[in-house]
Amino acid sequence: MAKAAPAVSVIIPVYNREKTFAKALQSVLSQTFTDFEVVVVDDGSVDGSGRMVEKIPDSRVRLLRHEKNRGAAAARNTGIEAARGEFIAFQDSDDWWEPGKLSLQMERFSDAAKELGLVYSAFWRYRDNSREYIPGREMRHLQKEGRVVKSLLLNNFITPQTVVVRKECFKKAGLFDESMPRFHDWELWLRLAGHYQFAFIDQPLVNVYFSEKSISASQDDLLTALSYIYEKHYHLYVQAGKRFQAGMVFSYGHNLCLAGRMAEGKAQLKRALKLDPQSIRCWLALAGSLWGYSGYKWIYGRFKKLR
Repeated sequence: MAKAAPAVSVIIPVYNREKTFAKALQSVLSQTFTDFEVVVVDDGSVDGSGRMVEKIPDSRVRLLRHEKNRGAAAARNTGIEAARGEFIAFQDSDDWWEPGKLSLQMERFSDAAKELGLVYSAFWRYRDNSREYIPGREMRHLQKEGRVVKSLLLNNFITPQTVVVRKECFKKAGLFDESMPRFHDWELWLRLAGHYQFAFIDQPLVNVYFSEKSISASQDDLLTALSYIYEKHYHLYVQAGKRFQAGMVFSYGHNLCLAGRMAEGKAQLKRALKLDPQSIRCWLALAGSLWGYSGYKWIYGRFKKLR
């Protein structure tokens, strides 16, 4: 008799994370909700990450391999395509879940209409010996449930490790865009939000660790990704209104300044201000840019500490 398909497929991409992977995987295997499989995608690791999986005595765990490193988006896509579950969850190889994560999320799906495509949760982000609750107070104005396209145009407040998605959603919206150097999750959420409703659990069910060696630390990749998202989803920004366009143009200009490209950054900040003349942050950033690269970074650093 063929083994019944699990309700959830948990996708874990891993690349040279031998030191942290065991804890991340164990946090999945220790879930109170047990009807799942784990699809580990070894993305060309050269350490012992893949060998660790082979030694795990749990029939729910499967291992797939990429011969060469292709990046997190490609690894997640490989996992999705191989998944047998009706729902897809994502975990990273250096983070860990709270034991009740899947149980709470599957409860939200249990009596929901098919229009509910994605359930995500709040999370703790650890960085520089500090802990931050996401989405935090500065995001309290965002709509976090239902049709959340406009909120996502302003900010990406959803990280893959917190998400459970109906697998059928990927047929309509597509998979992760492997051409993006980062923010491939944000770009996918925008596509999914155009077709489905989202639900939010206001509890930190995931613990996420930021590393300076992570892709999130690359300013050049960030600029490329911001530009790509704005161009690909320009129609959404136009439909949402000038304030939303200004928000994205501001982010691009601000990060150009942080990258030391001050002339380009000032031009984008002026463009953002033209779209939204009442934006206080645009006025402050433009004023800060008059102090040059070092001054801008110093002012921004002080602002972050005060916030």
